[in-house]
Amino acid sequence: MNNFQFKRAEKITRRKALLFTIIFHVLLIGGLTFGTEMGDKITDTVKEFFQDEKPSAKKKEPLAKNKK
Repeated sequence: MNNFQFKRAEKITRRKALLFTIIFHVLLIGGLTFGTEMGDKITDTVKEFFQDEKPSAKKKEPLAKNKK
């Protein structure tokens, strides 16, 4: 019965450590990235990637014209 309690405590400790590690590294990398010039480059790249293509002013004609 004691063995079950130790295994349960071990699982809880591992989950807490994993969660802490993930949050710590996300905050660390985010702070380093967005606190420097690299952050501007990354945000511009992301904006360009998700930006829609600009519609052309000229209407495109079909490639093949049907002649009757």
